[in-house]
Amino acid sequence: LDKAYIRMKSEGTNVIVLDADGFTYLSGGNVGVGQAFGSTVDELLHLEKTAGTTIVKTEVAANSVVGFEIKKTNATTSNWRIVDGQTVNGDLEIYDVTDSRLITSFNGAGNVKFTGLVGVNKAINASVGLSVGSDAASSTSYGLEICNNNSNTRFLVDGLGSQRFYASDNSETARFTEGKLGIGDNDPFAALEVNDTGWSSGAPYGTVVYVEGGGVNDLNWGHLVVS
Repeated sequence: LDKAYIRMKSEGTNVIVLDADGFTYLSGGNVGVGQAFGSTVDELLHLEKTAGTTIVKTEVAANSVVGFEIKKTNATTSNWRIVDGQTVNGDLEIYDVTDSRLITSFNGAGNVKFTGLVGVNKAINASVGLSVGSDAASSTSYGLEICNNNSNTRFLVDGLGSQRFYASDNSETARFTEGKLGIGDNDPFAALEVNDTGWSSGAPYGTVVYVEGGGVNDLNWGHLVVS
């Protein structure tokens, strides 16, 4: 403050100080910009125009973080950022500073990413995860993925539109692709392909397809018809 070139005081207390380095200090009170003189300012910062576009702009060079930070302390501790560049340069992100994790981001292509769990009009189930969005039209990309709380995939629609089903050990058990269903085979050549190379020393002795009915005439016998 020794270098201050403008200083305003109220009863001996510095209220506004503009120092020689270009910094401005406001001591206490709320700030209103564009409000009528003498009107009450209820917010810490109130910006107002009687007409026209009202925009608050923050600007910085590329590869920097720019945006707003919101923080609560004491009984409820939460710290959030709405920024560009927190994790990816050029993406608008909602970031949880408290737990150091990205929640949601929007990129220039219009894609939306949720890194947490998604609930629609209901409570979020902590044991279920949902991802939506395809990076590319390829079998290595995904359009829809449902997984459990250990990030193990349970159902997947890849970038080509194939639908995949997974067992509890995260292995793929069936795939529906290009109008063909493969059970135990992820590249079926027929409309229905069942592949089971497992073998058992007891019943059902490695059965691949088993059709069972009531076992009595007129009680819904099982049928397998090949034509």
